[in-house]
Amino acid sequence: MDIAPIISELQVNMEFCVIYGQNEHPTNGSWARSIQTDWIAFPGFPSVQNRINVIPSEGSPTLTGTITVQQQRGIAPPLELTSATFTVSNGAPVTGFLVAGITEGGSHSVKMADLQVTDPTYGFDALVDNPDVVTPRFSCDTADQRCFYPNGQEAGL
Repeated sequence: MDIAPIISELQVNMEFCVIYGQNEHPTNGSWARSIQTDWIAFPGFPSVQNRINVIPSEGSPTLTGTITVQQQRGIAPPLELTSATFTVSNGAPVTGFLVAGITEGGSHSVKMADLQVTDPTYGFDALVDNPDVVTPRFSCDTADQRCFYPNGQEAGL
């Protein structure tokens, strides 16, 4: 998984590849394809500037999944606060989804998970075994309705 660094106090660019396919399928045989995924994440209020773009290796697959805001809790697992679903088809970027539910205390992150690929060429429609993609942690000031990477760095736990 390739993940780009924090771009600014308000932006992180995530890049990763989703690989999918079938092995010894009775009709399709064995095949594999990939989807290069670029996620520009803005943790601020509102976060409607988030954008997900996919570039398939071939064909016209659709990628769906969830975006979840999490509150960090030290060594305990993060607390999931709110989720939104997304669908990206034919290389057209998805923009404007809102992640909310930010709390006053602690740091937060946003997780992309539950990735599913539909590939009409092979009649393929399945969840893919891809690790969750999580943004670096950021801080929030709910009074100012502002989330940010302090000094352009990942926030502490």
